[in-house]
Amino acid sequence: MKVKMLQFCFMLLTANMSYSMSKGPTSLARLTPVRTIVGNNVDSVALKGLLHVHKSGEPFKHGVKSGFRVYDVHSLLYRSHNRIPHIRGLISKSIVCCSLLGSFHGVQNMSGISSTEQAKIHGQRYYNDIFHRSADSLGKSPYEQVRERLVDKQSSRKACITINQHHGDCAKMSFSPALGIHFFIRDNFLNSAISASSTEVYRELPSKIAVFSLLTELLYKDIKERLPEEYSRKLQLGYTNVKSNITFFYDQIKNETRDLIEGVHGDMHAEERAQEGEVVDMPEIENAQLFLHDIYNKSQKTECMRWIHDNAS
Repeated sequence: MKVKMLQFCFMLLTANMSYSMSKGPTSLARLTPVRTIVGNNVDSVALKGLLHVHKSGEPFKHGVKSGFRVYDVHSLLYRSHNRIPHIRGLISKSIVCCSLLGSFHGVQNMSGISSTEQAKIHGQRYYNDIFHRSADSLGKSPYEQVRERLVDKQSSRKACITINQHHGDCAKMSFSPALGIHFFIRDNFLNSAISASSTEVYRELPSKIAVFSLLTELLYKDIKERLPEEYSRKLQLGYTNVKSNITFFYDQIKNETRDLIEGVHGDMHAEERAQEGEVVDMPEIENAQLFLHDIYNKSQKTECMRWIHDNAS
């Protein structure tokens, strides 16, 4: 009797699973596991992401634009200081530096950069709320709140910053695809995880990683300067992980990336070399308080901020 009952329960369970997979709003058979793309530098992450969309993406159409997209991709920069891209040549550095200034101060004057690129850079202006918006009755910014939580308790799960609170006008598309940031310390490494609704993998992803990896480095240095010596000397800079529901590119970049894609397909070791590469040509933040002073006062007293301004033009 017990055996028959177990057989009946198993049949009922498998029948329900088959029905769910075939009749659900999104077939479970179409659900794909999360794909985590890891690189030591931002070029490696962007290149691997581009290849993933190229190989596994499904076609889509959005208004007059069309392209390819994949779902549930985590783009992880393992070494957060390797944030400056070179994948698009000299313009890559300029675009990223304009994006950084936009995240500090809002919209920037960007001569010599196309209107399409400027539109993407202008999207970074929503991130300056991190430093300039009052998030509580005491007038503290979201950045200051997160810093206090991690200084007070390194195991905090509440070191989070939400974005779009004051810009959620979906009808006008005036919102940032990055929805929020979670900072956490694991094994004495300060890491960040960014939740995003969508990310364009070739033009947008490098700038997005650059902005949030620099923010991660700033918070790391800031916390390190405030912790007691016994904890400060153990803390290290961790990774930056952009978790996107949709990762895509538009058809218009096909010609721009064809040689890049074909070159990697023809070289079995290209991804390994990109993975191992050390690309560090941006000064580190030496003093968090001075760098924050530059952000709040639009000054250039630190070497890192001067470098960003010099390379934004």
